[in-house]
Amino acid sequence: MKTAVVTGSTKGIGLAIGMELLRRGCEVAFHYHRDAESAERLKNELNALGFAGKYQIVQADLSSVEGVQVLGDALEPRFHKLDYLVLNAASTKRGSLQELKLEDWEYVLRLNLTVPLFLTQLCAAWMQPGGCVLFSGAVMGQFPHALSLPYGTSKAAVHYLTKALVKEFADRGVRVNSVAPGFVETEWQKNKPQEIRRSIESKIALHRFAEPDEIARLAVEVLENPYINGSIVNIDGGYCFQ
Repeated sequence: MKTAVVTGSTKGIGLAIGMELLRRGCEVAFHYHRDAESAERLKNELNALGFAGKYQIVQADLSSVEGVQVLGDALEPRFHKLDYLVLNAASTKRGSLQELKLEDWEYVLRLNLTVPLFLTQLCAAWMQPGGCVLFSGAVMGQFPHALSLPYGTSKAAVHYLTKALVKEFADRGVRVNSVAPGFVETEWQKNKPQEIRRSIESKIALHRFAEPDEIARLAVEVLENPYINGSIVNIDGGYCFQ
């Protein structure tokens, strides 16, 4: 049985990826930060679906580098032989250049870039030949988007990191990739004002946001495909087609 760790995975895209991996026969570690209610709801749902014994739900604060070791300690007994590491947890702080605060800039880069790097470092010894490290990239790391300076910068750096780490894992037969979604129907996006959503949709050739399951299916295909390596795989519905 393949094993997978997915950070930020009790809701949204991370949850969809974890569920898709379970359906394909993987043993999955679902991670969350502070939303214990979502974690408990997920536990009940997974047990009801017959997945008892095939998953673990772990809590760790990945907004600090110290959380990496906390997560590693929780995972090691069961996931020390790891096939798939999915670095999905991320956050943003919105505002203009003049509104940007140093603590917000550092928070976003730490959560989106620094912590995924050092979690990869920690898990590197666990990765099995044929496995894959999958970063969460973003189209906003390629195309600037209003009021998303720290987020876009962090994701552009993740895209670079993806390619830079290929050499680190090449001798072990472990691949490193990123999936770069556009705009996705997550809880956060659903709460945006309709006029902003319509403006974004007008820039997408398919004129809609992606569903989390659509991102998850691609993510798992990238994890499983033995010849995708060092790639930033876009799934954006044709964003910025005009």
